[in-house]
Amino acid sequence: MRKTKKKGILALGALLVTAILTTGQAEPMSQVDTMTYQGKTSYTAEVLQSTRATKSDRLVKYASKHIGKPYRYGAAGPSSFDCSGFTQYVYKNSLGISVPRSSKDQAKAGKFRTSNINNLYRGDLLVFKDSSGRVQHVGIYIGNGYMIHASSSQGIIKTNVRKSSYWKPRFDHARRIY
Repeated sequence: MRKTKKKGILALGALLVTAILTTGQAEPMSQVDTMTYQGKTSYTAEVLQSTRATKSDRLVKYASKHIGKPYRYGAAGPSSFDCSGFTQYVYKNSLGISVPRSSKDQAKAGKFRTSNINNLYRGDLLVFKDSSGRVQHVGIYIGNGYMIHASSSQGIIKTNVRKSSYWKPRFDHARRIY
């Protein structure tokens, strides 16, 4: 029984290392099963098909399909978008997750993650505020410093939020929606 337990612990450790390498963070195991063979119990973790990394990949891929579509105030897709209409449409149609319609309400959705612009994860909802502290814009972080968002002057585009002289000072925080 002792060897089986060690193998189970090693298997869980290997899955945790895999989760960290895949997602960049330690994810809690979704389900642990026990199995008995010849009177000995071992423990195995079932890795769900939909890990956070897989969801982020799906979200970014779906959002990227809309690059070049026009901006229109009040529009929520599929042919044109405003910023919150775009994020709402992408989360709903790529992951089946409903978020509020307005950027002000989206800024409260999910879970607060960070206010450090250098500590963003793919799939984070980015919240931007104006100088008076009002929520003015939202976008989706896609990695390597870039967000995808609905720009009022350029439509759906990718922007390096860390290097943008316009967006970097307006960044307020990131939220984890899933």
